[in-house]
Amino acid sequence: MSEDIASSIEKGKIDKNLYNILGKNFYQLKTLRNQKRSIPMLVKHFLEKISKELHKDVKNVSDDAMGRLMSYDWPGNVMELENVLRRAVILAKGNIITAEQIFFGIPKGEKKWSFNILTLNAIKGFLQSKFYPQGLQILSSAFLIIILCMLLLGHKGGLLNFANVFFWSAGLFGIYLITLISGRLFCGICPFASAGDLIQRFKSLVHLPIS
Repeated sequence: MSEDIASSIEKGKIDKNLYNILGKNFYQLKTLRNQKRSIPMLVKHFLEKISKELHKDVKNVSDDAMGRLMSYDWPGNVMELENVLRRAVILAKGNIITAEQIFFGIPKGEKKWSFNILTLNAIKGFLQSKFYPQGLQILSSAFLIIILCMLLLGHKGGLLNFANVFFWSAGLFGIYLITLISGRLFCGICPFASAGDLIQRFKSLVHLPIS
């Protein structure tokens, strides 16, 4: 880093006098995790920047999406926030980012191979369709209910119960495979998460008296 600065000073990219003044002081920058009150301001800035770059008109995030952004610890700091918002803008169907379009991940290492499935047109088109995530949530929840009913009410013999055989052979392997390939997408359609979301929506509609 010092060689880069020295080279920049020689080339005139950095003012030598300014560097000497700043070099005598120490500046400690807080991590985004400890400066979360700045997140709404950063979100507004990055949305304007990214929307202009991608020629989209995404202006804001929903309250649920902002809640997810505020509750995350941001190990990758501001750069990770920008990457998360960039993915969300790509997936956004309107001018507001929803919680379902927020995907968190570990920052890439310099020599670590990785592949972003959101770059595939088929995956991106599917995530932008009306079927995701509500349609898959309904299907996964219905599938879970059917399997549970077959396990509890079906034949008691282990090998004679279709649901038991299916779950311990194809079903369990499929869950591991889906989680390995696209764990973040699977979290959005998990039947347990869908049940929790349904309960939250029900609670928001029912106004319970405060004692």
